[in-house]
Amino acid sequence: MAAYRFLPAFQQELQQIRTAHKIRGLGEERKWGNFKRYFIPLMASTIRKAERTAIAMESKGFDGSRDRQFYRQITWNRRDACFAALFVFVLAGVFLVRGSIS
Repeated sequence: MAAYRFLPAFQQELQQIRTAHKIRGLGEERKWGNFKRYFIPLMASTIRKAERTAIAMESKGFDGSRDRQFYRQITWNRRDACFAALFVFVLAGVFLVRGSIS
């Protein structure tokens, strides 16, 4: 399904390559010459897009495993509680010091 999204992009990229070749003054060649001229840039672009899509899908958890979860339950531990207490203590200290200066 992800590869199906690339089909409209192929047409746009091919048109962009044709326009770039026309601007550079490359005339019409035999069909085989056109094939090589368009194939390499299209494949390079396709590989880059496929790699970006694969990285994005992997980062979102689409790695092919069946036991994929949509969310993780976050639990508090002792370290989190100590950090929260320290943060509140420092914040209260800042307000006290700031209030005594004014």
